[in-house]
Amino acid sequence: MFKLTSEAIYTIRFTYPNGDIKECKNASTFLMRYSSQGLHRKHPVTKSRPVKIQIYPKLPEGGAEYYEDHFSFTYHPMCKGVFENLSEAPKEKPTMIEIGHQSMEMFIGTKLVKSLAMDRAEYNTYRGWDLPADEDGSDEGYLVEYLDGGKSNHPYHDGYISWSPKEQFDNAYRKTDGLSFGLAVEAAKKGMKVARSGWNGLGMFAYIVPAAMYHAQTEVARDHFGDSRGEPNVPYRAYWALKTAQNDIATWAPSGSDSLADDWMIV
Repeated sequence: MFKLTSEAIYTIRFTYPNGDIKECKNASTFLMRYSSQGLHRKHPVTKSRPVKIQIYPKLPEGGAEYYEDHFSFTYHPMCKGVFENLSEAPKEKPTMIEIGHQSMEMFIGTKLVKSLAMDRAEYNTYRGWDLPADEDGSDEGYLVEYLDGGKSNHPYHDGYISWSPKEQFDNAYRKTDGLSFGLAVEAAKKGMKVARSGWNGLGMFAYIVPAAMYHAQTEVARDHFGDSRGEPNVPYRAYWALKTAQNDIATWAPSGSDSLADDWMIV
């Protein structure tokens, strides 16, 4: 049984005996009306003329699944974009109904941004736009500038800017002097130096050394990897390095306390 979900966007394609094809885009409301329990709630066709329903992901590659179901779209005025009115709907039942669905996926991410408190009306004025009639200009929020990607879309900013409601912004971002270790890791992966506010050593910070090829520095390495003859020949994985209070570099691994702390900062 094909089940509908509110987390997907549906498109229906109808093929009729005369070869005509009609499409209904964003058809979720229409489908929910006719099939709260599946695709055979109302208007069954006769058993001698079942409608073939082909269900496929948007832009499919490869095979598709097929279902026989007693279902008819003789008239479907709720499906905008297919027929302007009932008189234009074919009187014959479609020979095939194809239902394409594109589900929304879940993501989590981190971005480095600058922000300035600015309500919705102020942001529209800043961009030189008129506030849409259906929006509340007093909504609290932030002007947000993205620093790690995106072409500039405003002459006063080097990065891409947009507006974010206050609640969504506050739930997504922290200031860079009170980070979780997970956010500190993401910052280090972007090439930044990070440290805990409680580290006592002067000028201490941690950073990630990316994977690379290096010259053999020891007899053990040369014995295993051979003489490089001027070319780096020892593959090193990425690792954490620590700039110590003694002004040298040591390899480093976070402790349990480090990984649970919320006092990390970008330095």
